[in-house]
Amino acid sequence: MSHGDRVPQLRKQISVSLSVADWRVLRDEAARQRLPLAELCRRWLSPDLNRLRRHPNREYAPRAAVSDSPIAGGSRRPSCVEERRRNHVWRND
Repeated sequence: MSHGDRVPQLRKQISVSLSVADWRVLRDEAARQRLPLAELCRRWLSPDLNRLRRHPNREYAPRAAVSDSPIAGGSRRPSCVEERRRNHVWRND
């Protein structure tokens, strides 16, 4: 194998259960962005996965709840977990 060849990355597939209404909202957003639904989900997961990779053994809270997602158009008060995370010493973003 030459220097420029890449070793294929192993992959695992996950399954997520959503209400039909939520699935439709996701499907419509994926269509609006002209992306496969799986790619839209990968892009949304990416920032949180990067945080988990940087701090694999630390307490972790997601960056936003579903109601804060771009498709939900929601805005809400941060949860107590988010407040703790915001003030955490190791937070780098």
